[in-house]
Amino acid sequence: MGAMVRPRLFLLLLVLLLLGAPAGAAESAA
Repeated sequence: MGAMVRPRLFLLLLVLLLLGAPAGAAESAA
C-alpha cells in the first residue's frame, strides 16, 4: 500500500512546488 501512496504524495508535492515557486518569485520581485 505504501508504494501506491508514495507516488501520489510525491506528485502532490511537485504540484505545490510548481504553483508556489512562481508566486514566491513574484512576491520577492515586487
